[in-house]
Amino acid sequence: MEMGNGENRKAGRQAKFVFSYREHEVLGRMADPEGDLVEHLARELGEWEWEQQRLPDGDISDYCDPRVRSIGDLAAIAREYFVDGAQEPEWLVRIPFDKLAALVDWGGWSFLGGVFSEFEGNHGDTEIEVYLERASVNFADEWRSETVLALARHMDEAREFSAMPILADALQDVGCEDAAILNHCRGPGPHVRGCRVVDLVLGKE
Repeated sequence: MEMGNGENRKAGRQAKFVFSYREHEVLGRMADPEGDLVEHLARELGEWEWEQQRLPDGDISDYCDPRVRSIGDLAAIAREYFVDGAQEPEWLVRIPFDKLAALVDWGGWSFLGGVFSEFEGNHGDTEIEVYLERASVNFADEWRSETVLALARHMDEAREFSAMPILADALQDVGCEDAAILNHCRGPGPHVRGCRVVDLVLGKE
C-alpha cells in the first residue's frame, strides 16, 4: 500500500529485519513433549516478532543469497531445511513468514533480498534475514500531538495495536486528512511492529 502522493514522497528508506529461532526459544518449545505446540504458537503469534537491526556497511547484495529473489524463495529454503530435511512441522516456517507478510503488507515495504543462515557452536542459531525498502513520506510535525505520540509509543512498546482506529481519530483531530494514512489505521490489519503509520508518528523514517 502506498501512502502519500508525489508531493510528499521522498527518497526510499532501507531496513534490515531478522527472525532468530534461538531468540524466540522456538527449538525449546519443540522439545516440550507435553504441550500442544501448534495451538500454543498460534495463540502466541504476536510474540513472534521480526527484529529491526542496523543495516550493514556496503552493498546490501553482498549480504543476500543470490538465489533469493522474493520472500517466497526465502520461505522455500527455510521449508526445505526444516520440513523436508529435518522433518520438523510446517508451522515452524509458516508462522514467522506469516508475520513477515503482515510486516511487509502493512508497513509499505518492498523486498530487496534475504538469506537463511545456520550458525553452529555454543551460540548456535538459525536466522532469517531480510532487507526491505519503502518510499518515505513527509509527516507534518503538527500531527504529532501529545495524544498521537502517546498512542503510537504505547502500541510500539507493547506490540499491541488495537488502538489503531483511535490513532486515526487523533490524527484527524490535529488536521491529518491523508486518506492512505487514515485508512491504514482503520483497516483490518493485522498490524505489527514496524507499522508504517506508527513509525511515521515516532519519526523512524
